[in-house]
Amino acid sequence: MKPTSTPSPPYDREISALFFLVSLVFFVTVILAILFLGEPFSMWQHPFSDLGNTVTRQGRPNMPSRLIFCAGMLVDGYIMRRISACYAQNPDLRHRTVKRWLALLGALGSVVSTYPSDVSNLIHSLGTGPAVGVIYLFTTLFHLELRPQTRPSFFYADLIILQATVLPYAVAFFLNLPPKQSLQKLCILGLGFTLQRVVTAAEESFRPREVLRLSGESR
Repeated sequence: MKPTSTPSPPYDREISALFFLVSLVFFVTVILAILFLGEPFSMWQHPFSDLGNTVTRQGRPNMPSRLIFCAGMLVDGYIMRRISACYAQNPDLRHRTVKRWLALLGALGSVVSTYPSDVSNLIHSLGTGPAVGVIYLFTTLFHLELRPQTRPSFFYADLIILQATVLPYAVAFFLNLPPKQSLQKLCILGLGFTLQRVVTAAEESFRPREVLRLSGESR
């Protein structure tokens, strides 16, 4: 009988840390952009795209919030480009060719998403769609690849959360249904939560607590 070969890992420690950073940058960007928006932002009525518009819904200039939004999206685009390069350089990673090009698509989407939706919602959507879709595909693929080495409860709970938050928003977005803005927030939260869990689930994973421990030791 031939010995069972160990499957190649879905990511390495650097890629794990970079995906963790992608999520962190996005959430910090959104929080700061909301704080610098020239008027109240309703999480359940307004899309995150408003943060990158040239003017607010009340017609006020939106330069501070827009600059923060664009900076965050460009940083995430750079990180996704770095993830693509990591897959290109490491021949031991599973499905590395597909993931390399997928990450490049995500990087491009992040850059295009900086185009203000109040100037052209079509162009803006051509950026946000691939950017969000790529993260969704990576999160799903990582869960499937890690299924043999994770607890069934972890695997099924995460996939249920992921699909239950992303798919309703996708349907509402394409059909332009009224609850799409509130569903957008649940989608982003579900994506962020499950992505963070899966990129820290493997033995090769980056561990956020290690950063806190090293930070404490350096003081």
